[in-house]
Amino acid sequence: CTLYMYTIHVYYTCILYMYSIHVHYTHVHYTCTLYMYTIHVHYTCILYMYTIHVHYTCTLYMYTIHVHYTCILILYMYTFVIHLMVHYYFIVHIVLLMLRIVLLRIVLSNSADHYTP
Repeated sequence: CTLYMYTIHVYYTCILYMYSIHVHYTHVHYTCTLYMYTIHVHYTCILYMYTIHVHYTCTLYMYTIHVHYTCILILYMYTFVIHLMVHYYFIVHIVLLMLRIVLLRIVLSNSADHYTP
């Protein structure tokens, strides 16, 4: 009877011990899995946020460069047009002055021909 009780005790102790080991390792396994998954999700989120940040920073930077050079180009074009207009004004002014001189000479030479005795 004592041996039987001892055998039952040892048997159930072994079963309980094996079950405890199983539960312990299962718990460790799931805890590790959860931990690894959390790390994975965390770093994936960080990488994703960083990618978004880099993307929008690059986009903003490119847009700033584009706007900057577009403004410079527009300013240069307007400066060039104003420059040409000023030159054109002076050229037209000089041409008109020369035409006046030529016309005045023609008129004077014609009037001088009429008054010759």
